[in-house]
Amino acid sequence: MLSVIISHGISVAKRGINERWPTPMLPLVDKPFIQHVMEFILDQGGDESEIVLSHLPEEIERLLGDGSKFGSRFTFHLAKDPSQPYDTLKSVSFEHKSSPILLAHADRLPDVDLKAFVSEFRESDAVMFRLAETNVITEKSLHSSKWSGWALVSPTFLAQLPLGINEQDLESLLFSSTHHRIRIVEIDKLLDIRTYQGLLDSNRTFLSGQFRDFAPETRERSHGVWISRNATAHLSAKLSAPVFVGENSHLGAGARVGPFAVISENCIVDEDSTVSDAVICPNTYVGVKIDLKNVVVEKNWMFNVRIGTEVTVTDSFILGGLTGRYEKRRIEGLASRTVGIALLLFLSPFLLVIVLFLKLFRNGPVFFTKEVVRLPAPSDEFLWKTFQLISFRPFPDTSRQNSAERHCVELFYRFLPALINVARGEMRFVGISPRSSQDIMNLEEDWKTLYLRSKAGIITEAFVRYGPQPAKEELYSAEAVYSIMGCPSYDMRLVGNYIKRVIFGKLRRRSE
Repeated sequence: MLSVIISHGISVAKRGINERWPTPMLPLVDKPFIQHVMEFILDQGGDESEIVLSHLPEEIERLLGDGSKFGSRFTFHLAKDPSQPYDTLKSVSFEHKSSPILLAHADRLPDVDLKAFVSEFRESDAVMFRLAETNVITEKSLHSSKWSGWALVSPTFLAQLPLGINEQDLESLLFSSTHHRIRIVEIDKLLDIRTYQGLLDSNRTFLSGQFRDFAPETRERSHGVWISRNATAHLSAKLSAPVFVGENSHLGAGARVGPFAVISENCIVDEDSTVSDAVICPNTYVGVKIDLKNVVVEKNWMFNVRIGTEVTVTDSFILGGLTGRYEKRRIEGLASRTVGIALLLFLSPFLLVIVLFLKLFRNGPVFFTKEVVRLPAPSDEFLWKTFQLISFRPFPDTSRQNSAERHCVELFYRFLPALINVARGEMRFVGISPRSSQDIMNLEEDWKTLYLRSKAGIITEAFVRYGPQPAKEELYSAEAVYSIMGCPSYDMRLVGNYIKRVIFGKLRRRSE
């Protein structure tokens, strides 16, 4: 069966979120809505699809591909005007297509068994699937009932569609055409995401198990609770069924999620926040002690369904996006690791000389290690990952040294061996001082929050500004400055000032 899928991507009632998302790409629990649509059609016997796109078409093309991963074949067509997507069908030849053809809209999904109607379909038929307002379908109620956007039509009907029509015109044509017999089929359920309320209702229906035999493909941890791969939740987090938590997402300490909450992939719901009757789109951060109910959230944008208003939050500690942040960190981490490997290879003869010297002339071990936390890290201690920081000096170093000796120790005994950690990708070339779990727990709450969101490095703002042994106030000041100013260009400045500090013992007044 050939399917013609209209996926223009725009909903009049959802202009806010449509700036970044085409409507069919919004989540229906564990997948984008259009993926559920395509899988449903394939299950009903669809083997080929002509898909009409308009708004943000690359997002849908990237998801669906050519159809091979679905065991089908997809052909895409681009409509210039999303309000009149049917004009594009003029470029499709329906002459040699078998009857019937499924005409569907990708922002709705009816609960219907298409196979039964396909087997009985005749060339002169048109079958429309509608939600009627009354159980008795009369001529009057036909036009007041709600069309699902899905119909079985003949190739002739599609080939003869006039130009410049919208969906309402198409519905009228189905009723008024004298070349076929119209058959109205009443359906009980329809997933319809053209409005924000519809998006919430559709996810509620899906989570409740009220739509056919649809269920998340993720393993059900307990009745009505689905937690996907690599998703984590603090031991004190509370999940109320039904609830879905997507891949790589995290629920912080004291978080309360559900009922009827969908947390999409790569999201964070931070400490003591509440999410219920809500859809949280992918790559979204929900801050500490935030209460979200009857809302759709996409990064720093939110629509409150109950009062019908939308808002863009400018404070990223309340609501924000994670995609750009993680991608940027990944690239910066790769660059730092590359520099670390290159320096390690270049300076390996010096490392070997120091190892031999210490082996021959110093009592005790050559290497010292300290278990430190890998940054950035979540707020929950039990999720912290650690690594062994390598040094040629013990932790902490309580020996008394003059200024020149301290800077030599910093360069040869701290910096060089820590290059091994940088080369492994465990820390950065530039960052803030690595600390153990206990050291972090001893920090004041504001300092701890700032620290966990930063990155650890060999070269630090504190050393550059204040030397090897800064006071507590100086250390906090330096790490607060770096957490705000840290970026590749600022890191390069710190590297230059680090070299000056090691060579001259202190920075010139202008640099300070």
